[in-house]
Amino acid sequence: MSQADSSKFFSSLEPISLPLKEIIYEVGAPLDHVYFINEGVASVITRMTNGESIEAGMIRSEGVVGLPALLGRENVGSIRDRTSSSRRAANGCRRL
Repeated sequence: MSQADSSKFFSSLEPISLPLKEIIYEVGAPLDHVYFINEGVASVITRMTNGESIEAGMIRSEGVVGLPALLGRENVGSIRDRTSSSRRAANGCRRL
């Protein structure tokens, strides 16, 4: 990356300190910031249909939270499939 490009990209970064369990994104909310993790871990939490929450992913050092915002998207899209369709597809796969 050239010095000019590097300056453009990194000039607006600001160091912040996030408190433990700080929610930085809510499902469906606009993505206003991109977070580059340089210490600690960011957790991706999802709520299940029974109301319980589980950790669905972790983003560690050198990871990015809010990548769609960096790429110019305000919201994150999703896809879904009926459980029965996914189960049929998984059952039809060859096992390695």
